[in-house]
Amino acid sequence: MKVFEHWILVKADSKEKAKTHIKSFLDKYELLYYDKIEFSEILRGDDIKFFDTLFSFFINDLEEEGYKTFITYLYSSFRWFYGN
Repeated sequence: MKVFEHWILVKADSKEKAKTHIKSFLDKYELLYYDKIEFSEILRGDDIKFFDTLFSFFINDLEEEGYKTFITYLYSSFRWFYGN
C-alpha cells in the first residue's frame, strides 16, 4: 500500500471537528478511494508551527525560482506578527 501525505485546510472549532470535516469530504470524494486515513498532525492557523511547517515545504521551491528576498520578508513578517 502506498502512503500519500496531504495538506488539507479546513475551518473548524476543534481538532476533532477538523478530522470529521476531512473524513466526510474524503468519504464523498468519488475520484479516489482511501483504504485508511491517518492524521499525523493537526495545526491551527494561528499556531506559529503551522507557518513554520508550511514555509518549510515551499521555501526551497520558491527560492529556486528567484523569490528568496520575498520569502524571507514574508516569513519574518509572519513570525513577527505572531510574536516569535
